[in-house]
Amino acid sequence: MGSFLFHSRKWEIAAPAILLAAYLGVWLVPTLREIAVVRHRILELERESAGTSAIRERMHQVVAKLESVDAFLKPQRSEPDPEVAISTFLRDATLTGENDGVNFSRVAPRSVQQIGWMTVSEIEFHFSGNTENIVRFLRALDNHRNLAVIKTLRLSRDPGANQVSCRVELLVCSVNSDYFD
Repeated sequence: MGSFLFHSRKWEIAAPAILLAAYLGVWLVPTLREIAVVRHRILELERESAGTSAIRERMHQVVAKLESVDAFLKPQRSEPDPEVAISTFLRDATLTGENDGVNFSRVAPRSVQQIGWMTVSEIEFHFSGNTENIVRFLRALDNHRNLAVIKTLRLSRDPGANQVSCRVELLVCSVNSDYFD
C-alpha cells in the first residue's frame, strides 16, 4: 500500500505538471506567437500610416492646385465653340480699345490651333493712339476674361504727330468644350 501511495503522490504531482505542459504547448505558446505576429503587423501599419499624413497633405496640395487651375480656366470655358470664343474676344477687345481711345487700322485672326484641350488663336492688331490710351488698352487685354498672351509688340512714333502706332500679335487661348463633358 505504501507503494500505491507513493505512485499516487507522484501522480498528484505529475498530473498538474502534465496539464500545465499541455496548456503551454497547445494553447499558450501558439497564442503568444499569434499575439507577437499581430503586434509586429500593428507596428508595420503604424509605420506605414505615419507616411499617410504626408500623402494626405500632398493630396490636399494637389486638389488645391487643381482648384486653382480650374478657377484660372473658368473664364475661358464660357464659350463652347472656339470660333464663337474668338469672335467674342475680337468684339470685346475692339470695343474696349475704341472706348480707351485707340483707333484700329487692322484686326485679323491669323491661325487657330488645337493643342490638347486648348484652342490657341493667333490674332494681329494694328492700332494707334496716345501713349496713355495704348497702355490702358494693353492692360485691358491683359485683364480680359480669356487668356491673351502678347507674342510680339512693336511701338513706333511718328516724329511729326503726337500718336503712337502699335502692332501686336496675340495668342488667345480658350478651352475646348469636350474637356468639360
